[in-house]
Amino acid sequence: MAHDGPNTNPQDNWKGLASAGQDIIHQDLRPLAKKLEGYLEVMVDSATAHLSTARAIPAAAYGQWDAAVGLAGNVATAHRGITAQHVAFVHALRDMVRKLHASMQVYDEHEQIIDAKIKRLDQLLKAAPQPSQMPSPLTTQPRPTGPSW
Repeated sequence: MAHDGPNTNPQDNWKGLASAGQDIIHQDLRPLAKKLEGYLEVMVDSATAHLSTARAIPAAAYGQWDAAVGLAGNVATAHRGITAQHVAFVHALRDMVRKLHASMQVYDEHEQIIDAKIKRLDQLLKAAPQPSQMPSPLTTQPRPTGPSW
């Protein structure tokens, strides 16, 4: 279903998503989820390896000059900000992967339900009794429809 404007559903985490072209095909979701999972895994592994060997920066590393204390505070503030953004991004990417998998699971479940209904209809149609004779022609002429003037 194409989106023709901003999404106004307050329960939706995709506010403002609008499609200017062809919507995503459901077969594209699984490869996209796998690709994002791969990026997430590389990012987490790389950050974990780096942080496992990281050590605290000694105060002497900022120098002895008059602005060293201010620089150390700015570095600490920037580090906290970057860390918070990195954590938020990793969690958002994980949530995106989960939502893509959930979307595909819902689609697969609906597809299975539809397939089962079609199969049941096929069985009923094949088992339906066939007419024993041809219908008789109309004994009266159909009335014309439309204006009577």
